[in-house]
Amino acid sequence: MARTGYVPWLGTLHRRRAGACPPAPAGARRPKARVALGLLCCAAGLCGCSDTKGQPSATAVLTLSTQGSVAAQSIRGVEVTVTLPAGVTISADGSGTPSEGVLVASGAAAGGSVAVAGHYTAATSSAPGTLTLVLVKTSGFEAGEFAKVACNLTSGTAPKAAEFGLGGFKAVGQHGATMGGLEATSSIAAR
Repeated sequence: MARTGYVPWLGTLHRRRAGACPPAPAGARRPKARVALGLLCCAAGLCGCSDTKGQPSATAVLTLSTQGSVAAQSIRGVEVTVTLPAGVTISADGSGTPSEGVLVASGAAAGGSVAVAGHYTAATSSAPGTLTLVLVKTSGFEAGEFAKVACNLTSGTAPKAAEFGLGGFKAVGQHGATMGGLEATSSIAAR
């Protein structure tokens, strides 16, 4: 009497005679061995056997603001370059474009027709990392908080706002006219 059954080392259904199961060929891989190997690899990863050096262990939010006296809704755009302290990185693709959700318009600049873009340059052995941020809101916004930046912190890093350099700050009003009397400020909070 012939019956159909699953033959693991073939990985297919195989028609065989009752009581006669063909022997596994030499060197055949068995599914049980693959499963055991997979479980062993997962366990090694979960037990901390993988290399996590330089990986973010915490996150923080850097809040950027303008400070000064300007008419309400008169700021149409800002540009600022943030110099990042050691141990702080930004999630970005290979071309330096920050990942989705890393740069967010906030405070007075949130809502309405607003665009936020940036470029991240990772730190090297001779230069700190930088993030250039540009924000434009066609309806304008007033002085105060304008953006939040999600930062990755390596283990043991607890930067203070004063450690983030703010350079190249420029605010523009209607028709792109440069605005004076404003400066950029920052604050940071662990997330």
